[in-house]
Amino acid sequence: MKKQWDQGIIYWFANNSVAANLLMVVLVVSGLYAAATMKKEMFPATSINQVLITMAYPGAAPDEVEKGICVKIEDAVTGLEGIDKTTCVANESFARANIEVGSDYDVKNVMAEIKNRVDGINSFPEQAEKPII
Repeated sequence: MKKQWDQGIIYWFANNSVAANLLMVVLVVSGLYAAATMKKEMFPATSINQVLITMAYPGAAPDEVEKGICVKIEDAVTGLEGIDKTTCVANESFARANIEVGSDYDVKNVMAEIKNRVDGINSFPEQAEKPII
């Protein structure tokens, strides 16, 4: 004759209804406690640690946009404290720079410094529109 443990835990719980009911009560109480104490928000607060710069250059090829806008923006923000990564994408007639700010820095302060540096660039092409930060 086999021992009770050799036949598995399901067999043991089937033969010990008190243990099965106790386990069920523990699980239900734990679930109710977790549901009651869980933080719930309709619109959770999110932190955006990125600064986006867009700039139009009508009629320009991607190569011209790269040389006339992307390189100049990247050079202007290089070495700025608080920036983790800079990515610039040149499309036809349009440039988009995405600057990731470190989590230890205030995004508003870094964005103000980026705006100052980008606004200080005087060598953008004449046909290029004003950058939107």
